[in-house]
Amino acid sequence: MTDNITVSRELLRQVLNAACSPYCAQDLGQLMPAIKAAIEQTAPVQEPVWLPMDAAPKDGTHVFLLVEFEDHAMEDATGPQLTIGSNTSENDGGPDEWQFAGWNWEHDCYTQGVGNPVGWLPMTVLQLKEHQDTETVRQKVGLT
Repeated sequence: MTDNITVSRELLRQVLNAACSPYCAQDLGQLMPAIKAAIEQTAPVQEPVWLPMDAAPKDGTHVFLLVEFEDHAMEDATGPQLTIGSNTSENDGGPDEWQFAGWNWEHDCYTQGVGNPVGWLPMTVLQLKEHQDTETVRQKVGLT
């Protein structure tokens, strides 16, 4: 991957130099084979592996949620949908309930979503590392 980044930076530098050149079209034309090769070498984007809900933080941390909406779905579609939300039951001792964003289709505005979260992802790399290091998540996701 580091080699791809180095190659991409060098290609970007060459493209920027060519764009400033009086022979722009000719210079860019000569770079096209290298640009195509670099694009083909980059790793494909992988679908996220959603973490189980019983391993989700309940301290008010905002996370991405995969929700089976019952009402106020984010998109006019069926099946689980991406949204954001949090659960504060560990902070206030309240009920173990998720609050997450939904969409009010009548008023075209965000509202409280209604449904069942079925998976979650951290919003930052630091949160991901924190939760991947816990034994519970590692077992649930099959890392141990």
